[in-house]
Amino acid sequence: MIQGRKKRLKPLLSFVKSSKKKQELWCDVGAGSGFFSELLQDKLLNAEIIQLDKKIRKNKRRLFIRGDATKLPFRPLAFDGVLCSQMLHYFPSESRQNITRQISDIITPEGTFIIIEYEAMQSFSWIPHPLPSEKIRREIMGQGQFCEKRLVKVDFNYRPKYALYLQKE
Repeated sequence: MIQGRKKRLKPLLSFVKSSKKKQELWCDVGAGSGFFSELLQDKLLNAEIIQLDKKIRKNKRRLFIRGDATKLPFRPLAFDGVLCSQMLHYFPSESRQNITRQISDIITPEGTFIIIEYEAMQSFSWIPHPLPSEKIRREIMGQGQFCEKRLVKVDFNYRPKYALYLQKE
């Protein structure tokens, strides 16, 4: 089951490229089970990925920090990239904008911000604040902190998802 899921969702991170730097530092904000951290780690062999979530989970390959996405506990310019996978839909627009401003603060100049979300147009119990790709683009581009690099869409078990690749301006 996990291997099949990995294979179907891997295209969401198909445009992630390892840097020529020796080491990169990434943060998975709202990491949950760490599923997407693992997919990201497979692409970024020279990266250290710090997972931030309200619940701590042990993982041999990554550091896990208990924390709140609305109050990021990191210093400015700490990360080469940030991943937010399937977590922004839990927050209303104002909170999401606060989170993305904080993410902008912790990403280095020209750093990468990847958002993975459901392409849902209506609320469900697991998607209280739907974030179709056009909506999140308007919210984030309206803040002027990131520019869009790429949008990737996949259909997985009748639940379309997208990955929005942003670069810090």
